[in-house]
Formats: sequence, structure tokens, C-alpha cells
Amino acid sequence: MSKPNAARREKLAYEIKDFMIRHGLWMDTRIYFNGKALSTDDGKGHYAYNNPAVDYVIEDVDPRRYFDYTGENILCMSFEGPMYELLNMYVPMSYYNSVEAEFRDILKKYGLSYELGNAWNLSTFEI
Repeated sequence: MSKPNAARREKLAYEIKDFMIRHGLWMDTRIYFNGKALSTDDGKGHYAYNNPAVDYVIEDVDPRRYFDYTGENILCMSFEGPMYELLNMYVPMSYYNSVEAEFRDILKKYGLSYELGNAWNLSTFEI
């Protein structure tokens, strides 16, 4: 499978957001793709945690401004709160195994996997 094009990267970003909301993880998160970020905040002090009706999209943003490891820069994420706790295994193992596997399955549909750059960010890569 080839690297997702811009439309598929955007579809993936929103699919990840929906997944995170379903699991109560959409807090203090940004998903970087196509030169923009889908975010839980608007960058001006307004937040929409776990709210499927609000999409804050920050235009003209490069994840490399915020963290060093962006891999192939297909889609990157920065996160705190519940997603941080999940991916760093500060949750019960049964919850980790179930929810993290669902996250990997979403990425796999797009021919991707992920690796943490730091404890609070990740980058996707082709598999």
C-alpha cells in the first residue's frame, strides 16, 4: 500500500479523533497532517474536550516546530492526558491491549503504524 495522499491523511486524522472521543481520550491533543493540525483547542484559550461537534483546525502548522521526531511527517500527534497515559501504559493492561490495538488497526487500514518520538508525541510510518 502506498503512502496515503492528502485526502486520505485528512480522513485518517478525523477517524483518529472519532476513535479518541469514543474512548474519552480527546484532550490536550493535536493531530498534524497536510500542513495543519486538528486540535482540542483553538490556540486562543478555547477548548473542546471529547466534543464531536467542534473541530478546531489550525492552519499553516508544522509539527517540527513543536517536537524533533516527525519521521516521514505523514501524520504526527502530540498529546497529554488520557492518550499519554494509554500509549505509555499507565492504564490497566486489559484496557491498553484493547484500545491500543484498535488504534493500531485504524492506522493499519491506511498502511501505517506508529512509534513514539517522546512520551508525548508520535509519528506514523508506512508498513
